[in-house]
Amino acid sequence: GVLCEENMRGVQFNLEDLVAHSDPAHRKGAQMIPATRRCLFASFLTASPRILEPVYQVDIDVPPSVMGGVFNVLSKRRGHVIEEQQKSGSPMYSIKAHLPVNESFGKTIFFQTNLSCS
Repeated sequence: GVLCEENMRGVQFNLEDLVAHSDPAHRKGAQMIPATRRCLFASFLTASPRILEPVYQVDIDVPPSVMGGVFNVLSKRRGHVIEEQQKSGSPMYSIKAHLPVNESFGKTIFFQTNLSCS
């Protein structure tokens, strides 16, 4: 929306009071639309909007020999490990982490691992 200078969709503004110019020459769309647009954008900005980054929750199953490499890759890609635990009955470890979507491109770096995103 306003923060990225994009069109806003799915937003409704209720105009409670509108005073139009008395001269019909100044009541055309070319004069009213830009002024109204700036006013609506300003009202949207007063609500303190935020830009949120989409994040994947990744589940990675790895043997203990490559865990260090996985942690290095996650830290280089701004990932945060949430949980790590050894799978019962096997030598494999299960790692759960949050990884920003923008940093997840080129997922082939997770060689020898099983990456599933949900």
